[in-house]
Amino acid sequence: MTEIEIMQRAKEYIDKLADGINPLDNSSVPENDIVREKRIATCFQYISRFLEKDIRNAQEQQFSGEKRFYVSEESFPRPKLQTDIPQISKQEVTVPENKFIDSRSLFYLSEEQKTNLHPFADEAKITELTKYLNSLIDRKQFRPLRDGMISKWLASYRFLQLIPSINKYKPTSEGEKIGILCRLHTWNGFEAPRCIYTRAAQQYIFDNIDSLIEFNMLEN
Repeated sequence: MTEIEIMQRAKEYIDKLADGINPLDNSSVPENDIVREKRIATCFQYISRFLEKDIRNAQEQQFSGEKRFYVSEESFPRPKLQTDIPQISKQEVTVPENKFIDSRSLFYLSEEQKTNLHPFADEAKITELTKYLNSLIDRKQFRPLRDGMISKWLASYRFLQLIPSINKYKPTSEGEKIGILCRLHTWNGFEAPRCIYTRAAQQYIFDNIDSLIEFNMLEN
């Protein structure tokens, strides 16, 4: 097996373990097995994302390293250009003055900031959570979390489920267990779900802030 195939096989096994499936015989792992423990499954999902990135990088490197064959000019010489045809001169490529390059580091919190994280309301919307976390960083040094990043992170761990038709998230049964509520509100003329984060849900996010920071790095 090639290195890429080994990584693909490893990811397949880890994904099955994360879903509570024995990768050797595809049988369901007993409920009391340590593999079923939520924190273990979360670790498997975390490793799987890194393997997926490594597989993609290895495939790109493999493609870029493949030999390419060219026809030499000696075999098929180019016709000479007519002297009356103007030649295209090389020009320097300059970056427009209004082109902005963000040199700030990605979102990050110090250990002291992480320790001081605490729920700030009985119920909060995801935009308020994002705003709260972004208020703790020095924006001259760090880039804030983008809107939707926390929801995307929670969805990657199956606490939220995306409804494609309206591009809105709703909590899964696992999300409800950590304190994410679903409330209906009027959106564009019809009722749509809105996720509400109780103090328990806020605390869960803050307790796992390192995972969110890592996820944000992978997404940027």
